[in-house]
Amino acid sequence: MTRHPATARCLATWTAAVVITLASAAAPAAAQPLPAPAAAASAVETPDSFFGFRIGTDRLLASADRIERYFEQVASHSPRVRLLELGATTEGHRTVAALVSSPRQLAELERIRTANQRLADPRRLAPAEAAALARTQPAIVAIGASIHATEIGGSQALTELLYRLATAEDPETVSTLDQTITIVIPILNPDGHRLVTDWYERQKGTAYEGGPMPWLYHRYAGHDINRDGFMMNLAESRNLSEFFYGQWHPQVFLTLHQMGTNGPRIFVPPNADPIDPNYDPLLWRTAGLLGGAMGFELQRDGRRGVLSNGIYDYYWPGYEDSAPLGHNTVCLLAEVASARVATPLTVTADELRGGQLGLPEYRPQINFPDPWPGGNWTLRDIVDYNLTAVNGLLKAVARYREPIVQNFYDMGRRAVAAGQAGTPVAFVIPPEQRDPLATTKLRTLLLQGHVEIHRATAAFSADGALFPAGSDIVLMAQPFRSYAKTLLERQRYPQLPGRPGPAERPYDVTGWTLPLQMGVDVRAIEHAFDTPPVSLLSPNPPSSITTLTTAAAPSATPSGRAANKTAAMASSPALASRD
Repeated sequence: MTRHPATARCLATWTAAVVITLASAAAPAAAQPLPAPAAAASAVETPDSFFGFRIGTDRLLASADRIERYFEQVASHSPRVRLLELGATTEGHRTVAALVSSPRQLAELERIRTANQRLADPRRLAPAEAAALARTQPAIVAIGASIHATEIGGSQALTELLYRLATAEDPETVSTLDQTITIVIPILNPDGHRLVTDWYERQKGTAYEGGPMPWLYHRYAGHDINRDGFMMNLAESRNLSEFFYGQWHPQVFLTLHQMGTNGPRIFVPPNADPIDPNYDPLLWRTAGLLGGAMGFELQRDGRRGVLSNGIYDYYWPGYEDSAPLGHNTVCLLAEVASARVATPLTVTADELRGGQLGLPEYRPQINFPDPWPGGNWTLRDIVDYNLTAVNGLLKAVARYREPIVQNFYDMGRRAVAAGQAGTPVAFVIPPEQRDPLATTKLRTLLLQGHVEIHRATAAFSADGALFPAGSDIVLMAQPFRSYAKTLLERQRYPQLPGRPGPAERPYDVTGWTLPLQMGVDVRAIEHAFDTPPVSLLSPNPPSSITTLTTAAAPSATPSGRAANKTAAMASSPALASRD
């Protein structure tokens, strides 16, 4: 993703209603015979045949329109694939996603989706029932690519991944399909992808081939489309948020990016310090396990120059791949060295450099045991490294399916318990504010991130202060506690211990306290209080997006239930009362 430290990261929002449209044939009814995978495989066209060249060939790119058509073609011919749409982009383009699994599981897709949403909220599910579900529930893995449009190798690679998952008959692939539902999102920035491929084609054969465009590759955010993970300013962010938390809520999310040319060939997790201490420690342990599997597969395939525990941290929650951490999703980042878009380049041995966090010198060390020696570097290399890393991830998730699903539930349960026993117990947003529009924006972005907010319908006291009716209460006893807490509390960036000399330069943003940044009066409540009668706030679903299915409304927090029975979320304008 070429996350440059100096790049100012815009902050954005991810939509708060279900934004998914079926773009392929409906799921086969349970009573209907499903076509055999072997028959389907023969009907699915290879990427080479469809695009007219081998993916990753020098100076050739698959366009966004062609990638979307290929995903449609595979979905129409394979019983292992369903096509969904996340919603319209800023420029009105589609964002497609392929759900890939065994035909048996795709026939029960809605049951699996509903069960997964129940696992995401432990207040709906007793531990024994959750354990029974975890024994059979497939793990949901999302893989997205190219949110930074110039980092184009991931979008190209995912066409080959889709073909392999849709057609391969080897035991390992068949087992992976039985154990997982893989959501493949080939282009997270469809508007930018079109601009980049168009510019590249226009400049091919000139002195500007493979160079930067003279304009941004997103109308509003450019490179910083990936700095919008919690502010939800962009349609792309809102769509992804609703797709994840309102619909499919993956246990694992891998995002494919690219980095500079003269260092390691690929970064895979675990990430570098610092971490946000609000997140469940099991997220970091699972990222280490799955990232280790990715590195193992890369090394076994002879892919040299693999770095882990370096460069990239997950302290800031504003990336597309860090915001889900606060929703108990294991997030993984892969960064492959870039070419000049699709034009190859040569990196000599004396041009290779360290000088980065976790890699002070370009030489073998425990997190970088096999340096790449230099040479020619191509788009096909980027494709191959990505595919190998993804293969390692899917194998590991399939093998650890049950504990990954169980951990997803357990992390939500621990979040609720921490909100009941820890501090603060809540944040309160009083109705009288200096800037009502900023207050509305703050409330909306929290709701779009599926944070529960209750509106008091009567006055109440907390921490010795009297709050009027109309105050908004963010109780911490909720599954996404860490997400809400990290956005509303004040940050204190940690000095990394045991590092001699000056402090390490932070990779990215070190403070984002939204109440201070937005000028909104938000009070942290440290002690338990009697919750007043409340209504549960709900954002409106966007009218222009078709809804695949409506997620059940989450129940109120335990303390809220004790004082007031809150009802299902309403559609208009922001309030719903419970019986």
